[in-house]
Amino acid sequence: MNTIDQSVNIFFHSIQSPGLTYSFYVFTWFFNTIPAILLIGLVAYFLYKWKGKKNTAEFLIAIMSSFVFVWVVKLFINHPRPEFGIITAYGPSFPSAHAAVATTFFVFFLRFMRKEKNTFRKVVHQSFCILTPFCVGMSRLYLGVHWLSDVLMGVLVGLGSLYVAHKVVKRVI
Repeated sequence: MNTIDQSVNIFFHSIQSPGLTYSFYVFTWFFNTIPAILLIGLVAYFLYKWKGKKNTAEFLIAIMSSFVFVWVVKLFINHPRPEFGIITAYGPSFPSAHAAVATTFFVFFLRFMRKEKNTFRKVVHQSFCILTPFCVGMSRLYLGVHWLSDVLMGVLVGLGSLYVAHKVVKRVI
């Protein structure tokens, strides 16, 4: 852990309030294990119905590789979590699985509005797909269960998983 990680942790500790705590808890809840599995399964079902097996395979490969890579790194690095978090999280801290999976999940859907002609709808969709993983990452910092470096690496893992899944699907399917 470095000075920046400590400074960010101190900052988030200093701005805690009941309203912020509730808001950030909601963002983080969707990517806890059970809700995330249900959400990913539901989205995969509808993705298959609307966009077919190629997009669904890419989505699931990206999500699974993101999750697997995070846990392999967690087990090898075994970096401790910050002390005195608002909620309790188990396991090593680095990298953030919530940030990785949220990034993978939402950035994947940016592609579907590229050709949208309605500018307002396109901007709303793109803003949602970018701001949601940002808020999930912020929630992990605010709730005191990750360091900034954990969240940033989680985002990179999520983006890398999307790239790998795209290349795999392009070659195989």
